[in-house]
Parts: sequence; C-alpha cells; structure tokens
Amino acid sequence: MIGDIEIMTDCWGFGATLFAGIITAAATFGAVVYSNRKTRQQFLQDKEDSEKKNKYVVIKPTMLINTFAQVTERIIMSNDYNRKLLFSGKDGFAFYDDTERFVNEKQRILLIENNSISDIKNIRLHTESTLIITDTNEKFEYETDNNTGLLRSKESILIRMLNKEQFDHIVSLNKEKKGSDFTFCCRVEYETYAKQKIVYLYELNIRDDKSFEVIKDGVESVVDIDCETQLQCSRFRNIQDSLCGLDRNQYVWTKMGMAMTQGALPIMQQAKTEQSVNNGEQNLEKDF
Repeated sequence: MIGDIEIMTDCWGFGATLFAGIITAAATFGAVVYSNRKTRQQFLQDKEDSEKKNKYVVIKPTMLINTFAQVTERIIMSNDYNRKLLFSGKDGFAFYDDTERFVNEKQRILLIENNSISDIKNIRLHTESTLIITDTNEKFEYETDNNTGLLRSKESILIRMLNKEQFDHIVSLNKEKKGSDFTFCCRVEYETYAKQKIVYLYELNIRDDKSFEVIKDGVESVVDIDCETQLQCSRFRNIQDSLCGLDRNQYVWTKMGMAMTQGALPIMQQAKTEQSVNNGEQNLEKDF
C-alpha cells in the first residue's frame, strides 16, 4: 500500500513537472512569436517612416517680375534643360505666343520649383488674385485652376499672377500715381510616392505696386492616402520646346560678344578722349 502511494506520488510529480515544462515551452514559444511579430511590425513601420521621409517633397514658390523673353534667356544662360511648365487661365496663351508681349510686357510670374531628388504627381494648382483701386474701391478678380500629372525632380511650373485687365490697370495707376491693393493666393495640392498628399499655401499682398508682404508661405497639411487622385491634365506650354530651334552656344557667344563690345566701348571712348587731348597739346606746342 505504501509502495502504491509512493508510485502514485512519483507519477503526479512527473506529470506536474512535464506539464510545467510544456507550459514554460509554450510560453517561451508564444513570447518568441510575439516578439518576432512586434519586431516585424516595428521594422515595417520604420521602413514606411523612412520611405515617407525620403520621398517627402516641399515645393519652393518664388515671385518673378520678368518678361518671358527674360525668362527664356535665364534658362539658356543657366544651361537648364529641365522642363518648365507654363500654365494659364481661361484667357489662353496670347501673353506668351504674341511676340510683342513676349518681349516687352513685364509679367508677375509665380515660379514653383521641385528642388527635391524625388518626383511628385497629381498636382492641382488653384490661384486667386484681386486688384482693388484705392480711390474708387473698384475690384478686378482673376482665378485659375490647373492640373498636371507629374513634376519631376528639378522641374518647375510657371503661372501668371494676374491677367491682362489687371496688368493694364496697374500700369495705368502707376502712370497716374494712384494707389492700388493687390492680393494673390496660390493653393497647391500634390501627392508623393510615399502615398501622402501635401497642401502648400502661398499668399502675398502688394500695395501701390511697391510694398510687398508675404502672408503665408508653407505646408498647410500632410495626410496619408490609400489611392491616387485621378486628374484631367490642363493645357500648358513647355518653355523648353521653344528653345529646341535655338543654338544655345550661338546665343551664349552672341551675348558674350555684346558684353565684350559694351566693355570695350568705354575704353575706346577714353582712348579717343586722350588722343584728342594729346593732339590739342601738340597743336599748342606748334603755335608757340
């Protein structure tokens, strides 16, 4: 009887030890699986965060006051072969296609550059500009909506900040020395290849065509997206297309020749003046 009790006790002890070992092994296995899962999740999260960081793009808006001939010259002289996408409003591209306006009409242009190493896509641009004549409170408004599917690294977008009517009024007001208040706002939405949509806002105010104040210039929001936006792309001019028929080297050499000529002209005039003085002194000596 005592032997049976001892055997039963040994069996219970062995069973308890075995069960405890199984529980410990299961717990260890569960901990390893859980740890591996958490490690994988952390790895995927770190990878996603790294991708977002690497493909995060902030555009750079800059206001230019140039003729488009000067814009073209700037592109040639800087030897820039990246696309320059020129957008317009409903009034079309007469300001660019008309030779007289292309050369002589100084425009206010918003230059939007992608200086990042990453591309952006599905870009939507909405602009609003308002000109108020201070004396009469008369208001002239201009609004544009443009879309494009892709803006690669180092490429840029150009868009007028005001239309022909506003431009003519500003020129007239400046001649008559009358006051004006001009406001401009550009909202740019674009998507990155890390599945993020970024909204950038640029807003400025110009008083009397001379006092410039940037009100907003920065990222307004960043949100994660699941699917891409489907956009119908707007018509645009790629400024590089108009440069294809130009011999850039010839243009540069022509400019260099003009610069050398302009630099040599004062020297020639100075030499001519000195020669005239010397001739006058020689004539005086002969008279004596």
